[in-house]
Amino acid sequence: MNTDPIRLPLILLSALLTLGGCGESTNTPSGAPGFDILLLNGSVYRGGAGRAFESVDVGIRNGEIAYIGNAHADGVDARRRLDATGLIVAPGFIDPHTHALNELRSATANSNLNYLMQGVTTVFTGNDGEGPASLEETIEHLNSNGIGTNAALYVGHGSLRNSVMGGAYRAPTAEELEQMKSLVANAMESGALGLSTGLYYVPGYFAGTDEVIALARVAAEYGGIYDTHLRDESTYNIGLIAAIDEALRIGREARIPVNIAHIKALGVDVWGESARVIERIEQARKAGQRVTADQYPWPASGTHLRNTLLPRAVLAGAGTDYFERLRAPRILAKIRPEMQENLRRRGGAGFVIDHRGGQPGYRRQDTGRDSRRTRRGPDRHGRGHHDRRIHSSRVLQHACR
Repeated sequence: MNTDPIRLPLILLSALLTLGGCGESTNTPSGAPGFDILLLNGSVYRGGAGRAFESVDVGIRNGEIAYIGNAHADGVDARRRLDATGLIVAPGFIDPHTHALNELRSATANSNLNYLMQGVTTVFTGNDGEGPASLEETIEHLNSNGIGTNAALYVGHGSLRNSVMGGAYRAPTAEELEQMKSLVANAMESGALGLSTGLYYVPGYFAGTDEVIALARVAAEYGGIYDTHLRDESTYNIGLIAAIDEALRIGREARIPVNIAHIKALGVDVWGESARVIERIEQARKAGQRVTADQYPWPASGTHLRNTLLPRAVLAGAGTDYFERLRAPRILAKIRPEMQENLRRRGGAGFVIDHRGGQPGYRRQDTGRDSRRTRRGPDRHGRGHHDRRIHSSRVLQHACR
């Protein structure tokens, strides 16, 4: 039987397979072509502290990993044999925090190639409170449109608030809270992973902790999780440590697992606070609370310029209402000192890169002693990680020290 060579640096399995039975070898009778595919001589990491990669064969049957071992010694075969010598055989990676939903919804970028080409075969989306309030319609569209990766969706607190309250800067009425709770229940029944919040952003910033607890309790009834962009990763409002405490309180009182998204100490006021943050989380875990955090591997953050500099009250209401407020000299004069203070929190102008879309290739901007070179990402539309969501300006800025 012919053996086809594989010429990729990484063979990814989870986009096509479920991982049933992959922990132990499952031998078939000698001489029987018991598998659909055999991946031969690949390097596999099977877990465990200090364990090295092993050169083993992987058998696939009916879309499942059904065998790991030495195919020649065990006398097993397959209808198709693939030579993976010198390559790593691994499950596809999971990215737990993306903003890929617009691409997945589109007619041209729904293949999600910028993720697939990095080995990511499953994306979580709807993070930061941005997940759709109605999941059923979104899932129907994605299924009919077709997508190139697996996707798990959150129902977004910001979307719930916008749907029910229209961006109002106030607490919900009892009736409005019940409407949001009903939307959470519907989303969870439609398959939502859980509830996401972006309490740093508008309109999530306008919500009190008790409101979030009430909604998280609904998600908890369905076995969901609570994923949060903290209310403050710096000293914008309640401070980093208090924001960690708020997230832990929501998890405790709602009885829901908590994941703190892209955990960081953002800006000069909180550099060095990481140890206290980790201590808080470890104490909660020792007390029996289910708490996790994810972190990206670069020392910068990315967001819209308005989120970086503008006071939250200016951003209340419909999406572009704040444009008119910024044109009013009286308002602009009032908020300019706060904008300057927000820039200082970020380390000053020398730590900010203004990164606009629509410009090919590299773009260099001198930003003082920590200037950086940024590059388009690898997808076929010329969009990378930091400029996938650009509507106007975004900033990249040093976050962790």
